[in-house]
Amino acid sequence: MKKKVNVKGNIRRMALLVAGCVVMGGMAASQTGGNMAYAMTKEEAERQKDDASENEKNAKDVLDSLEEQQNKIVQDVADLDAKMTSVQTQITSLQEQTDELQTEIDTTQKSLDEAQKAEDEQYAAE
Repeated sequence: MKKKVNVKGNIRRMALLVAGCVVMGGMAASQTGGNMAYAMTKEEAERQKDDASENEKNAKDVLDSLEEQQNKIVQDVADLDAKMTSVQTQITSLQEQTDELQTEIDTTQKSLDEAQKAEDEQYAAE
């Protein structure tokens, strides 16, 4: 024969066991946690303060470095702007020279065409 199992009783015992463990664990955690919150020693507090000060110094060093880099970049941009202005001036000057040379070429070509026409007419007249 099969043994009759009291399911409701087993569930009730398990629930009580789990509840007891939760209550005991909570009590242990609150006692330990409470003591841990105040367990920091003066040395640990000073170490944390020193760490915070060092982190602040490192952050300031990084900011100073970034500021120096920014100043250098601003100066480099100003230098490049001055060079660009100079190059633009040279380009304008070269364009003007090119225009003048093209005008001379056009004038010379016109004179050459007229001279060639005059020569052809002189040959034809002879």
